[in-house]
Amino acid sequence: MIMSHRAATRLAGGWALILAVGLSGCAVPEYTDVSDPSANMHVEIPDGWDQISGPSLDRELRARGIYTAGAWKVAYEPGPEAMAADFLSFGGSRPFVFVEFGRLTSTESRQTSYGMLRNIFLPVTSTGRQSAVRQGFPLTGFRQIRDQILALGKGAYGVRETYDYTDAGQSDTFDMDAVAEGDHTGILVVLVHCTTTCYRKFQTEIEHVMSSVTVSGPD
Repeated sequence: MIMSHRAATRLAGGWALILAVGLSGCAVPEYTDVSDPSANMHVEIPDGWDQISGPSLDRELRARGIYTAGAWKVAYEPGPEAMAADFLSFGGSRPFVFVEFGRLTSTESRQTSYGMLRNIFLPVTSTGRQSAVRQGFPLTGFRQIRDQILALGKGAYGVRETYDYTDAGQSDTFDMDAVAEGDHTGILVVLVHCTTTCYRKFQTEIEHVMSSVTVSGPD
């Protein structure tokens, strides 16, 4: 399963996850469509953001033990010097966006649920958070901001979860769309993350990105 509880497990080892997106400046932002290889799921990324190189991103994920073989993934960050290493930097002051699409095994497909989607990256539900704490999950100060069901057509469904976590006194805001294909064979995750101050500063752009997830293809 893409990312899944491996992220929480690695966080127990001291890593914190950061994925965020935004765009600064006074001009009206422009956006570019980004889609998975099958071109069934789409999200819009602000123009001018630097795409992290695929090999660099893969190396970072492998180094942290959360690489998923076969999953399609992209990451973007505003310059200068956008870096894959920022993916796991808690408390970053500039936005970073990570998008991943992965195919599920038959067992994972049968286990797909709204609860699974909510907890697919970091623990969100009460049960998920209690389980993570028992495993040594280090983040505290959970505060839920949004819990929204997504109905995107073509049989696809998902959730949008927005919440805060605190680490070493630093409060960060996460915004995530997790969308399952109608046949439960694939899941798209779009995760945005930065400090709460950063999130407020780029809230308009983040809202556009998170609301831009669409599904195309046959019904």
